[in-house]
Amino acid sequence: MRERNQCQILWRKNQRCMGEILRVYASGGIIEIPGTLEGVQVDAIAPYCFSSARHIPEGNHSLTWGEKEFAGENQDGLFGELKEFSGNLVEEVVLPDTLTEIGASAFYNCKKLRRLTFGPSLRGVGSDAFMNAQDFHEIILTCGPGDKTGLKQILAQISSDMEVKFQGKEGRKAVLVYPEYYESYDEIAPAHLFGRSITGEGFRARQGFREGCVDFAAYDGVFSQACVEESEQTLMKMALNRLMYPFALGEVSALLYREYLMGHITNLTRDKIEKRELKTLVFLCEQGLLSGRELKQAARYASELGWAEGTAKLMEFHSGEKDAWDEYEFEEF
Repeated sequence: MRERNQCQILWRKNQRCMGEILRVYASGGIIEIPGTLEGVQVDAIAPYCFSSARHIPEGNHSLTWGEKEFAGENQDGLFGELKEFSGNLVEEVVLPDTLTEIGASAFYNCKKLRRLTFGPSLRGVGSDAFMNAQDFHEIILTCGPGDKTGLKQILAQISSDMEVKFQGKEGRKAVLVYPEYYESYDEIAPAHLFGRSITGEGFRARQGFREGCVDFAAYDGVFSQACVEESEQTLMKMALNRLMYPFALGEVSALLYREYLMGHITNLTRDKIEKRELKTLVFLCEQGLLSGRELKQAARYASELGWAEGTAKLMEFHSGEKDAWDEYEFEEF
């Protein structure tokens, strides 16, 4: 993760006497919002907070900038060399665990937003909060996978593919991939009604929640039909992440994921070798998903790419397979 940039925050007390973030000024594209400001707990992101369209409240609202107080009518020139953290400057935002609300259009037109981190307290997400955030494909939740969160509300606004990581104090416990889906409307003549058509299992996957918590059985239940509609890359990610982080994973679903990966192991291992993902390759070997001829081919491919560390580790696993060892030829590497 890249280093978070220096920032200054324009905020006010809302009707709940909690801190509401109105605007942020930063030196770069990655920031972290603190959980308290001058002793006041932060619980809201105001509408249009990070949007390129400025909607800072005017009039008699009391705004605090450091130790200064000023009216919201005149903010220009008060922020030194820091830039307005909005629009295309926004790349990654870490929200505090205290946050309960994201306002309408808060990230509108943040076309370079890639990652958003938030905690279990989030409950409300305003309309069009992520409209035109076309590069937004990763969410990190700072809580356990069984906790109640506002994840469903965010996913409901995003039809593109999304990777969700549950990463609490004890480390990463679950990673879910929600595929992209498409909506279309067809006119039904002669009544001039419109029928809604949805393509892609990503929509059904997004419905897998129960009382604000992810329903992992419902999520896993989507995979069979997803094998018909989704791409190989998406399916490999779904299956691999569920096996590597098997929170609430049933035996039947685990078997289905394993069978899919074993049927696509060559393409999967080549992809991980090209990305130098040694941890994933070790997992595949330890789980018996990568073995025999496929393991030998993987070691050869890693060698061809000049990846010494990966080649050595794959050769180590290969040499441990007694049956395959007789076919081993060192000069192939």
